[in-house]
Amino acid sequence: MTSRFIYVALFGLTFVFGAGAGSPAYAESLASFHKITSVDGHSIWVEILSRSGKTIPWNGHTAWWKNGNTVSDQYLFSINTPSNMRLKIKFAQETRGRVEASFYTWTTFDGKGKFEKCYTLETRSGKWFINGKTNYNLVAKQFDGMILQWITFVGQTTPGIPQWQTGRLIAKKAVEYGVARYEGTVRLSDAPPFRVQKSLWPTFPFLGFGEARDINWFVENPSPYYFDLRTNKLLQFPFVGFEEAGMYRFNSLTYPPYVDFESPFAFYGYEPNSRYAQEVVRAQQFPKNDPYAPEQVGREQSDLRISWKMNNPVLWRYALDLQGFHAFHHLYDIGPTKVYAPEPSRYGQWFASEQWPLVSFVQSMHGYPGSEGIYFDSGVTTSSVWPWLDGLTNQVPSYLSHPYLVNSDTLTRVSSEALPKGYRVDTNAAYLQKPRLYINRIDNLVHLWNATQGVENLGHNSVLRFEDLNGGHVFDGWVRQTRRKKTWTITSQLYSVGHFLIYAGRGKVDIAPYSFNPVVSMVPVPTNKTTWEKFVIKVKPYETGRNPWDMQSWITSVRGTSTVLSSATFSHVQITQGAFRADLWVKPGNNTTHGILKKTFNLKPGHYIVMYNIKKQAWSAIAGAIPDFTAHVQIEHTGVLYAGQPYKVKVKISNHSGIALRSHVKLKVNGITEVVPATSVVSDKMSFIRYIKFPVGSRVEVDITDNGKMIYRVDESVLPLHRLPNAYLYALSNRTSEFWAWVIGLLGLGIAGLVSLGWIRIISTRTSLQGRRKNTN
Repeated sequence: MTSRFIYVALFGLTFVFGAGAGSPAYAESLASFHKITSVDGHSIWVEILSRSGKTIPWNGHTAWWKNGNTVSDQYLFSINTPSNMRLKIKFAQETRGRVEASFYTWTTFDGKGKFEKCYTLETRSGKWFINGKTNYNLVAKQFDGMILQWITFVGQTTPGIPQWQTGRLIAKKAVEYGVARYEGTVRLSDAPPFRVQKSLWPTFPFLGFGEARDINWFVENPSPYYFDLRTNKLLQFPFVGFEEAGMYRFNSLTYPPYVDFESPFAFYGYEPNSRYAQEVVRAQQFPKNDPYAPEQVGREQSDLRISWKMNNPVLWRYALDLQGFHAFHHLYDIGPTKVYAPEPSRYGQWFASEQWPLVSFVQSMHGYPGSEGIYFDSGVTTSSVWPWLDGLTNQVPSYLSHPYLVNSDTLTRVSSEALPKGYRVDTNAAYLQKPRLYINRIDNLVHLWNATQGVENLGHNSVLRFEDLNGGHVFDGWVRQTRRKKTWTITSQLYSVGHFLIYAGRGKVDIAPYSFNPVVSMVPVPTNKTTWEKFVIKVKPYETGRNPWDMQSWITSVRGTSTVLSSATFSHVQITQGAFRADLWVKPGNNTTHGILKKTFNLKPGHYIVMYNIKKQAWSAIAGAIPDFTAHVQIEHTGVLYAGQPYKVKVKISNHSGIALRSHVKLKVNGITEVVPATSVVSDKMSFIRYIKFPVGSRVEVDITDNGKMIYRVDESVLPLHRLPNAYLYALSNRTSEFWAWVIGLLGLGIAGLVSLGWIRIISTRTSLQGRRKNTN
């Protein structure tokens, strides 16, 4: 994000001080102003005053800056015209030989203008130069009005080169929740040569003029104090550097030593003299009980994003995102401050040696520009990840399997859950593992070892899904899908089974034998210059991969003698470690070409169950059956039911066909889709049961689709599991009517009791009369 650092002031906290639209009314004579230079088409004028405010006579035969001093004088700067005064700098001699500069900018309020102090800069020892080199032992302060906001300490080990800086927020009560409170930057030992904007003021090298939009940190640092001639604002930038190679930065919402957010953010340069970083490592680290953590789960939360380039110094190509519960235990020194963070030289070794519950690997097929690496599909802003990783919920974040598919790689608020066109991602959330990478020979791409799923956004409403169907370490399935009217359909699929490649697409099936290892080689995760160079050399031939729009050509590149069914298709593919199984649909007009499997697949039109026993290396194709389903929707409730009130409903779907189906089940209530469960395997004699709350009397439609085609539909009403007498099924509008239900019920019981007593009395009377009659007789 090259634009980010242009307007972000020092240490993650932005302080910009500007002038009003009107020109200041200043008492000094405009005749004492002198034009000293022009920058970016803007004229710069200056007037030099003594400490007491008197104009210092100007000697036109000497350099302008020699007319005054940077120990006790004052300087007024005007832009374009002498009357447009915008900046004042006052110098003062401090104790122990130190010097200080105070910066004032013209501000207006209620139509009145004045110079207001915004920054001070002072040396910690000595003057602005020591032995002819710029003195970077400094203290910098930022003010808002007269209130001190931020203080920064700068240090050097080599004269003329700032080595570190560390700053903190002072005005604790005057900031919002998300404002940075600590910033630190260290210049690494292998950083490229230090370069900073040439100052037009040789005796005070910390002030520069220009248009901030033209700043390019990859060429040189702007001056620490930078007056933007386009906006008339004074900006403050880091002394050490920003997001170029050789920077080790901290940007924290909390104070040391337990820092968080972007702490640390490392920029590693592996090319000599280049200011472009070849690798960045960003830790979004939140210690236990950190008040600013995305979710309070009671322990550390670590989200590390590692991005790196290939040979192009501008474009990022690959990224790893590691999420888990690891903490930093090493105290690292930044000047006088200690923070918990790894040593810069061991940062890569640390993240590569830890085991992580969630690992994602992203590739930008065409490269991504910017300074901070790849942000897409990282989940870095997805708070729902942490309760799931911690076991507090079983709700899997949806972006892992179904990221937002966007056409542009412009950053938005959902970029961490989005996959732009031309990007792909592999994900592993099933294993606790160290990050490892390998090259897959079948698709000619680098992949995440042990990845359980992957997806590439091909554009044109199409994706390529990568699958690990046999539970191994590498991908063995590739499925291209296209979305039409919100429905995804399979257009091509390819599988690696035993020593065969199986392709189905474009109305044909191609099965070819092969005898190579699908893994070309393992490749190192870049953690330093040596491992990055090894990665670049190994991966260079595999950057683009094979053509995803012509997956049959993948077989052509490795084929033996294949068997091709000219008019057939696969569905319901299942792969285990010992077998392959699929439904084969042979269409009229099919022609099976010569190959080692022609005898097996020379089939008449119809449906077949195809199986391959990997151990026995044996294929079989037997006639299949037509799917046969039943579905029931019932309420498991035996009490009083109220119309309009939701109750737990049992939806039971049974498969009686003898064919295992990998189908989508969709439930509609009163014509509106209420629940769309994930893809479920409806296997032989297996029931799919789901409990949902629906109102009594709702019309529930159960649809089962396979490969986008409807194979079953039933439409039922929500009824009790145990049918109750109609007298007990009350159509009451709400639960407040329950009292009257009880009243009616009790009255009914009372009437029934009275009636029953009446019948008993009649019966007993009849019995008594009969007895009397007997006695009379």
